[in-house]
Amino acid sequence: MRGTVRLALLISCAVALAGCQRKAPGPRECHEFALRATGVSSEALVRADPRLRLVVDELTLRCLTTPYDRELLACAGGPADLRACFAAFQARHPERAARALPKR
Repeated sequence: MRGTVRLALLISCAVALAGCQRKAPGPRECHEFALRATGVSSEALVRADPRLRLVVDELTLRCLTTPYDRELLACAGGPADLRACFAAFQARHPERAARALPKR
């Protein structure tokens, strides 16, 4: 009997943990997104160029504070994709879209 209860408890915990996947991207995912979105292929380039670092840092911060969704992060493969990706994000989350793009 104890083995059955233990097994049921273990299965319940595993199911609960699988359902608790983080929905919003974390700092590492947001930073990688910012690098892809700006077309930067190397972290060394960001460290070497203060202007580029500001752009990457701002996009990373916006990703964390808006928050962006995983679809937006997966969409952006480079600067050319960014507008289309943000348009799709705006359609999915109009309440977040006002904070999504940096003001220029």
